[in-house]
Amino acid sequence: MNKIYLTLLITLVLAGCQNTSIPENTDQQESTPNASSEIGVNMQVLAPNDEMNFQNPQEEKAIELVKALPKVRKWLALFSNADGTSPSTGGKPVFAIENTDGNMYTVHAYESVNDHSATFNWYDVNLDTEETKSMF
Repeated sequence: MNKIYLTLLITLVLAGCQNTSIPENTDQQESTPNASSEIGVNMQVLAPNDEMNFQNPQEEKAIELVKALPKVRKWLALFSNADGTSPSTGGKPVFAIENTDGNMYTVHAYESVNDHSATFNWYDVNLDTEETKSMF
């Protein structure tokens, strides 16, 4: 099981190292439902939280369980600007479903800044028991 987590972590770190900046002067953004990393892993490209349209209410429930954790609530309090950004970095918190296996969901909590992202943590969420487990 630890090898799976290590493989997932390495894959996500490598995928996070790619340039994901969006050109500023475009009138129409290209919509890409899926992208492949350099090592051939297929990843779903997710919209920011305020634009997410969950097709599966279980995904939303997994993210809400993570957002309710005391450490996560404390982290979210750092994004205190009126637009939900951080006063110090200008970044915005993002929660993304990285993996699913039955009723087990892996949620990635990170800060999205203009030219990069910074991982806060990954969480395994068991929707049957509503138990969350931090990966860090």
